[in-house]
Amino acid sequence: MRIPKSRLMSPVEVTWLDHVGHGPAWVSLKDVDHGMATFKSVGYLIDISRKSITIASTLEPEGDTTGDTTVLVRSCLTDIRYLT
Repeated sequence: MRIPKSRLMSPVEVTWLDHVGHGPAWVSLKDVDHGMATFKSVGYLIDISRKSITIASTLEPEGDTTGDTTVLVRSCLTDIRYLT
């Protein structure tokens, strides 16, 4: 998925896959759930690297300070929707 650097600081909605664990109980191999969890996160796209993106949920008006960030592995991303 190509993410242009020109989109930095854009508000985005990111859909991504995550690992799922089903606890310590013993279970038959045929009964193992092989599904993954799908999540959506919304924030400002503040960094793009080869392996990850970083979004921030809150920015100060000057755009140089944040209080909450999430780093998402690019191979887990399924969609990025630009909100502007």
